[in-house]
Amino acid sequence: PHPAVIVGGNLYLTYDQPGNYVCTRIARIPLSGGPVVQSPWRAFSGDLVVAYGAVWITVDTHPDVTNAQVLYELRPATLSIEREISLPSSYDDGGLAASEGAIWIGDLGGTVLGRVDARTGAFTRVPLPGLKKYRSAQGIAAGPGGSTLYIFAVDQTSSTWSDAIERFQPSTGRFEVVPGAKGFPMESLVGVAGDLLWVGLMGGMVGHVAPVSTVTLAPIPCAQSRDCTFNGINGTFEVSTYGNLAWMSHAGGWLQCAGGSAGSVLATVRIPGYGPMTGGYSGNDSAPSFLATGDGYLAVNTQFRGPDGTDLSHEVAFFSLDPRCAP
Repeated sequence: PHPAVIVGGNLYLTYDQPGNYVCTRIARIPLSGGPVVQSPWRAFSGDLVVAYGAVWITVDTHPDVTNAQVLYELRPATLSIEREISLPSSYDDGGLAASEGAIWIGDLGGTVLGRVDARTGAFTRVPLPGLKKYRSAQGIAAGPGGSTLYIFAVDQTSSTWSDAIERFQPSTGRFEVVPGAKGFPMESLVGVAGDLLWVGLMGGMVGHVAPVSTVTLAPIPCAQSRDCTFNGINGTFEVSTYGNLAWMSHAGGWLQCAGGSAGSVLATVRIPGYGPMTGGYSGNDSAPSFLATGDGYLAVNTQFRGPDGTDLSHEVAFFSLDPRCAP
């Protein structure tokens, strides 16, 4: 799945160019119609953030040669590259988040966060004292308004699975670390929706997501009992968060929105016109490869059937949010 976000009446997404050398392009698609704007081809990777009047994304400058990393700042109107900010090589796909006038970057080494001042472009390191013995596994996520950052980490030296979530408030510099609950093995952060932090759980061929309290950083009771844990076969199940809701897309073109204090499913809806290559759902079908919500719309990468039922065309489709899934 490629990162996608709806901000200010536009959908921003990335897509790849086929070939031996992987390049990626950012596209801006107006929700109200109009021409699509595209960036130059680059080896963009990781999260895509729109904040402080700019589009931010990292790039591996030469993915087949070196691990050098660059944070690109692009102008939203034209997607032209305004600035290139060099990063240490460990800041590779560690995740991006906007908070307190800066872009924060996860460090795969796990001991520090990278901070890039959005105005000056200056890069600094911010130590994570609670995670010195941990290694960041799946980047960072920002809470509503960006006032709080959540970092997920795994202790690679432990003989058993040992995970933790760190909560960091950039405005005060305060850190708090909460070890993972026994029997609740986390492996990634999905995002924040209201008072819930959605996390990915270990599950082998089956993907699982469950809610954690943003207050206690502990799984809420229904998550431990699996009453509000959602899952699907890997590749047929995608999850994203926006506002107060988590969205789950499943193969065959159907969606679930979940929210409230317990993260329960509020509605199950269909994507009109979406269909798998086969006549009906099968385990080999894929879910929409991106899912974005905002400004009252839902956007998905769709696969509509061609005239003969097998010639699929790849499209971006927008739908008004179901009232039951209003943020």
